Amino acid sequence: LPAELARRCDPAALDLSAATAAAGPAPRSDDAGRIVGQPRARAALEFGIATRQHGFHLFVMGSPGSGRRSLARAVIAAQAARGGPERHDWVYVNRFDRPHQPLALQLPAGQGARLRADMRALVADLRTLIAAAFESEEYATQAERIADEFKQRAERALHEVAQEAEKRSLAMIRTPVGFTFAPQKDGEVMPPEAFQALPESRRAELQQAVGEVQEMLLRALRSHMRMRKEHADRMHALDRATTLLAIGHAFDDLRARYAALPEVCAWLDAVRDDVIDNAADFRRRDDDEKAASGDPPGELGRYEVNLVLDAAASATAPVVEADLPTVNALVGRIDHIARFGALLTDFRLIKGGLLHQANGGYLLVDAVKLLQQPLAWPMLKRALARREIRIESLGEMLSIVSTVQLEPDPIPLDVKVVLFGERWVHAMLQALDPEFDELFRVGADLGDDMPRADGAERELARVLDARGRSMGLLPAGAPALARLVDH
Repeated sequence: LPAELARRCDPAALDLSAATAAAGPAPRSDDAGRIVGQPRARAALEFGIATRQHGFHLFVMGSPGSGRRSLARAVIAAQAARGGPERHDWVYVNRFDRPHQPLALQLPAGQGARLRADMRALVADLRTLIAAAFESEEYATQAERIADEFKQRAERALHEVAQEAEKRSLAMIRTPVGFTFAPQKDGEVMPPEAFQALPESRRAELQQAVGEVQEMLLRALRSHMRMRKEHADRMHALDRATTLLAIGHAFDDLRARYAALPEVCAWLDAVRDDVIDNAADFRRRDDDEKAASGDPPGELGRYEVNLVLDAAASATAPVVEADLPTVNALVGRIDHIARFGALLTDFRLIKGGLLHQANGGYLLVDAVKLLQQPLAWPMLKRALARREIRIESLGEMLSIVSTVQLEPDPIPLDVKVVLFGERWVHAMLQALDPEFDELFRVGADLGDDMPRADGAERELARVLDARGRSMGLLPAGAPALARLVDH
């Protein structure tokens, strides 16, 4: 009979009673998401996922609906349960000598958020400490002493010029534009008529005296300028010493907290030096008002910590799926703020991308979606080849924007990328891109069919039963599952 020419699944051979009883009203998650068969694809996936060497990324081939993503997730979950590379937090901070090149700092998981909170608390404390130090009686006394000394020296120099002028019968007169000299007699300035009535020799003598005391005045004024610079230098030194005395213990406490992280301590030293050089910023009272009004942060915002990767957010290796793998979505972006008709940016506006999120874990990407996005494939290849995440704008890459851009430090990359696509996509990349095989050395091919055996039928029936129950359907009996297997 024609019906006997096709193999039929025997319901009695499925033996689902134990599985159904064990599953109860709720399905077992490992059965619901299990992929039947595919031993070679599974072995390739297990090899590629477990291999951490450079270039062993994966391309999982299979027709749509073949379960390629489900199988990859299952293998990744099993590998993640065994542990993986140690993950770290990454932050961007201000590099004070080169603000256009933000500094990337690596910290143990969970320490990035702590450093950010510590720096915000430090800035708040410094505002109080520095303001109190400069309002102290000790600072006022020292500043007044320096100012009095400068004033006395300046007045003494001018007094000497005035005395010399008086000896020569000249009066030194202060005007809105400086000083001038005029002949005098009996302590009174000589009128022009009286001066013209003098003998010519006397007039010549007085004119010569005016020239000589004017030269003396110029020397005194030059000395006065040098004294003003000396006064400014001494006040600057006093301000630095006062600031250092006020903030030293706060930075010592913070450095002790991060003593095991030399790069963080070096940055804290740079912060301390910058605070000392710009103590006046901490004495202003407008930063809080700006923050309350929603305006961009003031000068003190340069001490912020931008946390771009918080590794403490996940206890296991992250598994990130790229739904829209654009360049900015993959490597991150640098935002801008429009202010007074200009676009402004700094290290605080750096945003991490999918590669940051997946660092230390796994990134799952649809190959066709990746190839459809401009420059996304070359950018991903470069990141994997260099093993670093470098944030660049599309405008800069295409030479559309010629303005000064931020150049953040690259962040080391340790990620396993899994591409998904049909076989023709894999073949096209192999044929057209010589770098493809250097980076994606592991291919897992999910076949469209598999050998039919009693064990495979039972496994497929178990998965179908668990899948139906996970969707809230009524339990299917063995005859119904047998017909599904035949189908």
